Amino acid sequence: MKENIDTEKIKRDMMELWKETFHDSDHYIQLIFDAYFCRENVFVTYDGDLLIASMLCVPYEFKFVSIRTIEKLEGMYLCGLATRMEYRKRGIMKRLMLEAENSIKMRGYDLTFLIPADDHLREYYKRMGYYNGSYRKNKTVNLNREERSPNLYIYTFKDLAKSGYFKLIKEIAGWCRERESKIQEYPTILHSERDLITAISENENSIFLSDRPIDLKYPILANIIAVVFPEILGEGLKRKNLKIVEMYLQDGVAGEPFYRNLSEQLIDNISNAICTYFGSTNIEFVFTNKEVNKDDSIRDYPYAMIKPIGDNPIFANNKKPMFRISLMLD
Repeated sequence: MKENIDTEKIKRDMMELWKETFHDSDHYIQLIFDAYFCRENVFVTYDGDLLIASMLCVPYEFKFVSIRTIEKLEGMYLCGLATRMEYRKRGIMKRLMLEAENSIKMRGYDLTFLIPADDHLREYYKRMGYYNGSYRKNKTVNLNREERSPNLYIYTFKDLAKSGYFKLIKEIAGWCRERESKIQEYPTILHSERDLITAISENENSIFLSDRPIDLKYPILANIIAVVFPEILGEGLKRKNLKIVEMYLQDGVAGEPFYRNLSEQLIDNISNAICTYFGSTNIEFVFTNKEVNKDDSIRDYPYAMIKPIGDNPIFANNKKPMFRISLMLD
């Protein structure tokens, strides 16, 4: 059906339906569609000239370290699944998802994945063959010291962009990707440079920390300690809680085990510096967990859902491997 409709109309209609459904800002929607809109990776249903259902698909690569080799999995992320209110509960989205999965499978992809907004949708996708393939943990660090004197320096991506340091942002995205590629425990999403730059642009509070003052006229990558993607909870005097949704560290990524190979002092310094900068009293770290751990001190919850669509042996005999998935457009 979409073959008979102008590409620019499809894009405009999808952006309008996205806003009506998810209430995101115009800036965010424009950013996403400028980065990821591609005619072969969008699936739509029209009633005459009216768009009634749509989804945006984004390709991602996964690295999987098997016993002998490093393998690559090709995955397609289904996001922005939206049906116009008056057309819901007619099976339109189910048909659209099956159409997308068939097309994606024919192109040689190994899996599709998505991130449900609530438990109701999680049950719906489960009935369509998806399983909980990625879990997350939350760990809160409380800082109740009377004095905090972090010895790390913080710079924001927002400041870099305003100063015209776009080349530097690109280099930092590469720095993050390099650290991400070192994870070996289980299938790990590999964000492209474009993915990371988009995430940086979307989260203007994103910061990087250095162990020395930096003159932005000169190379800085050698001095980076951490690149952090925070979510600020609250405003003004209530701006007390920080959630770190991803953190790339000089020795790797904050994953499983938590704070891999980092000294307690360095973690203390990073936490102090971030909380001091944002004026917060505690910091909540979100990190991927490949096991369902019911430790009372750490909250676990399902995140992404996976559906195998290819013949990759990683899914043989009804295996349901866990994946490391983070920093998504959810």
